[in-house]
Amino acid sequence: MILDQSISGFELTEVIARCARERPLAVGFYTYHEAREKIAQAMAALRARFKALGIICGGPGAFDDLRYLRSGCDFVVRGEGERALPELLAAVGRDGPFDAIKGLSFLDGAGKGVRTPERELEPDLDAIPPPTWIRRSSTTPTLTALSARRPP
Repeated sequence: MILDQSISGFELTEVIARCARERPLAVGFYTYHEAREKIAQAMAALRARFKALGIICGGPGAFDDLRYLRSGCDFVVRGEGERALPELLAAVGRDGPFDAIKGLSFLDGAGKGVRTPERELEPDLDAIPPPTWIRRSSTTPTLTALSARRPP
C-alpha cells in the first residue's frame, strides 16, 4: 500500500481501517516537507497498532530521515529509489543485510540512526522506469512527478 498525500489526501482513521481490512505487509509513504508532521503522526499510529507492519518512506522529504525513523518508520529511501527499493525489499525477505544498500536510512539494534552512503545518480535516464499514472477518478489519471532528473 502506498500513501501519497499529494495525490489523494488521507485521514489517519481511514488508513488504520484500510490496514486492518487489507493486512498489507508494508506501507510506503511519499514524503515532502509540507506534510512531514501528518506523515510522522500516521507512522507512529500505524506502528502502535500494527507492530509487524513494514513502514517505508521516500520522496523529497526523505532528508528528514531521523524524524520518520523515530516515528516508527523502518526504512527511509533517500535519493532515487528505483534501484534502492527493490534491493531493500529483497533484503527484507532475507532479514538483511541492510547496510550495503546505498541511499538507505534505518535504526540499528541500539536505536542509533544509520545512513548508508548516497547512491550514485543513474547516468542513463532512459534506464529509469517511466512514472506510473494513478487513476483517482474515472476521468483523469494523476501523477506526482519531480522532473529534475527524468521528465514524465
